[in-house]
Amino acid sequence: MTGGKPRVLIVEKSNEKRTTLKNILRNGFQILEAKDEREAAELLKKSGVDLCVMRPDRYLVLTGQTAIYSAQLKRLEKQASLDPLTGLLNHAAARKRIEERLHYKEESEFAFIIFDLDYFKLANDTYGHKFGDDVLIYIAKILHSVLRKEDLAVRIGGDEFLIILEYHEDIEPVVERIFQILKGNYEHFPISISMGISITGNSIREYDILFKRADKALYAAKRGGRGRYVFYDDMMDNMFSVLSPIEGVKEGKRGLA
Repeated sequence: MTGGKPRVLIVEKSNEKRTTLKNILRNGFQILEAKDEREAAELLKKSGVDLCVMRPDRYLVLTGQTAIYSAQLKRLEKQASLDPLTGLLNHAAARKRIEERLHYKEESEFAFIIFDLDYFKLANDTYGHKFGDDVLIYIAKILHSVLRKEDLAVRIGGDEFLIILEYHEDIEPVVERIFQILKGNYEHFPISISMGISITGNSIREYDILFKRADKALYAAKRGGRGRYVFYDDMMDNMFSVLSPIEGVKEGKRGLA
């Protein structure tokens, strides 16, 4: 251990993954890097390490204080997966979990629900950004209270959120219940929600497709007057979207607040 910090060796051939791990660990560890096991072996000959990270989701403790370093790493990994304002999953971390479920739970159906707050810009402009942040935190608390343990609540960014529901029967009553609970008031600000929903089916289980379909359904909800939820159907394929860039449409002219 040098300078009070444990030494950690990251063994990963991907520059992007090594950078991600370095960002997670840099505050608590002294970082060494290797692209493969051969480079790692050469480094280990020259200097000892306290922890060796072989993959983002697996690590091997080489010397001392196993429980302390393991707990530190798990805590840092958890922090990196959460949105700092709301405590919900961030989009990057959620995507990995969702893709795993879509792949391994083939017997289950899933609903992608993208929603945002109608006229949220007014909250920031009228009452200030601190008030706007408080509204988003309030929405996150509702999601924590209303969703099941196995459901996922995600902050995409700004006032956009994603909910992933696993289901085996009719999903619409569940969507209706969540939609009604989210509506209301936060202090003196009326909360209106627009939602777009896509569901697995007809062998469609690709994350990107389901996300884009929910995005288009959200656009349809906005276009239809806001304050409503809309399920995706194939007629929406030629619509613009709220969140995703559309080829040939200038940024800033495709979305509805």
